[in-house]
Amino acid sequence: MADTNENDRSHAKNAGSKIQVSGAAAKALNDLDHLVGSLTQSFPASMPWQRQLQARLARLKEEIQLVRMTIALEREHAELTTASAQVHASLVSILTSLGKSRADATTKVAVQLATGLSKQVHDALSRQTDSR
Repeated sequence: MADTNENDRSHAKNAGSKIQVSGAAAKALNDLDHLVGSLTQSFPASMPWQRQLQARLARLKEEIQLVRMTIALEREHAELTTASAQVHASLVSILTSLGKSRADATTKVAVQLATGLSKQVHDALSRQTDSR
């Protein structure tokens, strides 16, 4: 019986430390995931810049998945904000390299939009971290 009470107290203590993701952050993360997926499929990989962009977007999809898994596994807030910051940094890097490439304007604008969404996700998750 004492063992059950100890488990209840431990569970109650851990329940307060669960990661609560706001609706805005979840929606922005979902939109970002869909945008990156659509962008990956929007052009053939026939030119070198397209192959490079597709490889970087594939890596970005993995980073977005890491953010989702961090939330699902209820990891520490520091780990969550680090993962979201990495997504944003990757998109900033992609955007910078696209500025010097032969990418069309639509692709550049889509990456710019994705960068803005990643900033929203990171800011929302950071605010939740600060409020804890």
